[in-house]
Amino acid sequence: MLTARAPHPDDAPALAVLMTPAVSQWLGHWPVPFTAAMASARIDAVLAAGARGKALTEVLLLDGAVAGWIGGAVRDGRAGFGYWLGEAAQGRGLLRA
Repeated sequence: MLTARAPHPDDAPALAVLMTPAVSQWLGHWPVPFTAAMASARIDAVLAAGARGKALTEVLLLDGAVAGWIGGAVRDGRAGFGYWLGEAAQGRGLLRA
């Protein structure tokens, strides 16, 4: 089952592992290599932006394990939205609905 929750600092290692070249190639702001330190900084930034009402970000969980990311943010007066799943969760129609 796919669920979502706010990201936690301890999600950083799992997010780093999920960011493979095959996933990163479709994303503008998730480079490879993507380290746990980079993931931790990303989590801190989105939580701070969320506290200011400038972002809403969730970690996607598949059967309770971190499987991806979904969120939106406002920067420079422009809104953006994005999502991704790690390779193991792709191809199942999980984000189709």
